[in-house]
Amino acid sequence: MSSRALFFGSAAFAVAMGAGYAYGQFRQKVDTSNVVITAERPVTKETRKRLFDMLSGKYDQLIYFDEMMMGIEHKRFKLLYDVNGIVLETAAGTGRNLDYYRMDQVESVELVDNSEGMRDVCLGKMKEKMDYFERRRISYRIMELENLVYQDDRFDYVVDTFGLCSVENPGRTLEEIARVCKPGGRVHLLEHGRSTWGFLSQYLDDHAEDHVRKWGCFWNRDIEDLVRKSGLRVVTLERKHFGTTIYIIAEKAPAAATTAAT
Repeated sequence: MSSRALFFGSAAFAVAMGAGYAYGQFRQKVDTSNVVITAERPVTKETRKRLFDMLSGKYDQLIYFDEMMMGIEHKRFKLLYDVNGIVLETAAGTGRNLDYYRMDQVESVELVDNSEGMRDVCLGKMKEKMDYFERRRISYRIMELENLVYQDDRFDYVVDTFGLCSVENPGRTLEEIARVCKPGGRVHLLEHGRSTWGFLSQYLDDHAEDHVRKWGCFWNRDIEDLVRKSGLRVVTLERKHFGTTIYIIAEKAPAAATTAAT
């Protein structure tokens, strides 16, 4: 096979995978009959929270195949490999990152989310998979991510995977993440959002309302732009799946640099 044929063949496969993933997410049937989101009851923080609670028991099963096909498990492993010290994970959900924390190098992990249903699934996993001493170093708290209850400069690392699409105010959430991260600390993000390809971003825009009604997720947000506007310094940025999957390592400026800037 010629190099040109290989290139175009690979490109066609990538298009099919990227578009197929978006279409598959849109078309996947999810029973949300208990959460009536209509013109009279529009998409709000409260209705989306009810949706997350309702989906929690089957959430892992619903997204397992897509994550496997898209290589998301490997990206979680890579994202968390060198995370250490005192760690905060926002939008922790059902604890899909639990298997990737290296418990020999973390002092503590504080998980936060606003869904009691997701929390309960995660606590069940912890009881099943972790010994007593590992569980003692992990806590799970219910709170709004736009108003974290922690003091400034508390955490060595802050982790968020596929959470910025689901919060009410992602800009405010990132400001809070930056606030509680120590100067010189790292923020590790694995998110999805707008594509670098116009046709795919248009598709995401056209179906954004239907998608948020099914999943509670705004899948067309410009994640890179939000992170850069938060004041965090982007150290590493990688995109996959036509730019819709965004891997970001960011850093909070050291105290001296922050003082000089003000």
